[in-house]
Amino acid sequence: MTDPDFLHDASTATEAAWRALVDKALKGGDFERVLTSRTAEGIRIQPLYPKSDAAPVAGRPAATPWVVMQRLDHPDIHAANAQALDDLEGGASGLALVAPGAVGDYGFGLPVADDRLADLLKGVHLDWGVAVTLDAGPIGADLALRLAGEVRRQAVDPARTAIDFAIDPFAAGAPPAGWGDDFTQAV
Repeated sequence: MTDPDFLHDASTATEAAWRALVDKALKGGDFERVLTSRTAEGIRIQPLYPKSDAAPVAGRPAATPWVVMQRLDHPDIHAANAQALDDLEGGASGLALVAPGAVGDYGFGLPVADDRLADLLKGVHLDWGVAVTLDAGPIGADLALRLAGEVRRQAVDPARTAIDFAIDPFAAGAPPAGWGDDFTQAV
């Protein structure tokens, strides 16, 4: 038997042609027993699935990669920088900077009270597609301004960054300017 066309041209592939090759390779073996399995919940896992016609996931542009965010909350800025570089080298594609007092600080947080962002981001190339998000709570606006300053200091075109400032006026615990009683009623 000569090679099926789809081995050289994927556009000619069909499930029937693939199944014929699989049956030949199994040499009479049981397809279900050899090539399918079940999860602990009993869900059948097939060896091949057809292309999905499902719509893109809402909230994420079609054909964009997932971002693997790594949390940074080590109270020692140099240890946090080493962690960031190690995480990015290990496959993370984004960093979540957690400040003390943030909703998600869990008792930890980066020492961001002073201007240490340059030390934290040393070796992190913000213009190489590294996503950054802030979990800064009450100091969100201040930290956002300092992060924007770090982008300027690194002479990075802001259009080449992926920064989510995640400023939450409610996390500050006081109404944003001009909100008055509406803030108290919302909380």
